[in-house]
Amino acid sequence: MQRDGFDTAEAYCSLGMELDTREYGSVTSLLHRLGILSVRLISNNPRKARYLIEHGVRVTTVNTHPVIRPENAPYLKSKNDKLGHNIPLNGGGCVNGTIRFYHSEQSWGELSNFSRHSVFLRGCIWPTVEHFYQAQKFAGTEHEEAIRRCYSPMYAKRYASEHRDALIRQDWPKMKESVMLEGLRAKFEQHPDLRELLLLTGNRLLVEHAEHDEYWGDGGNGSGKNRLGHLLMQVRTEIRKRNSAML
Repeated sequence: MQRDGFDTAEAYCSLGMELDTREYGSVTSLLHRLGILSVRLISNNPRKARYLIEHGVRVTTVNTHPVIRPENAPYLKSKNDKLGHNIPLNGGGCVNGTIRFYHSEQSWGELSNFSRHSVFLRGCIWPTVEHFYQAQKFAGTEHEEAIRRCYSPMYAKRYASEHRDALIRQDWPKMKESVMLEGLRAKFEQHPDLRELLLLTGNRLLVEHAEHDEYWGDGGNGSGKNRLGHLLMQVRTEIRKRNSAML
């Protein structure tokens, strides 16, 4: 592949090898021993799903959503075309002009508060915007620093939830959007690559596709307020105006 520029299928064929020699007998045997009759299979490879189904396991397939870049797009396309995979290659979460995002490791995941992009705010480095946002619920207390030191944004969110009784900011419902906006502005101002990515979204609607979040997300069915998406679009407009003023 590296020497001759072959894709995956071409490389295997040139070496006289089968495209996929893996077998899953031990997997189905283990599932049956455990009494597991149905699974959610996180895979874009229909061969895996077909094998499980043929051996008595019900399958619900969950596609992965790799971040599509110029350097990996041909590779991913060849997986679909020549290996029969079902990798979503329709623009990475873009449906009818709408960009939907959620998981930080999937397409457009850089827009998520959970993406691993640190921000410098209020004299501190915060591992993610989510860390900063959750910590401000407890500004001026020991909980603020404890959240900043949380291993992951999910732990930061969980910590804040578990200590909600210690919340001292009675104005939080009114202030939470301004805090979120502060974090987002810092994120896209301090990371030029993310700023360019946000501008690449053009005028498309940005939607956090969060099934269990009716406020920041779309609620999974479009019934939510999608406030995070609206704040991201506000930041996008601000960046454009600033860029235009500099010309």
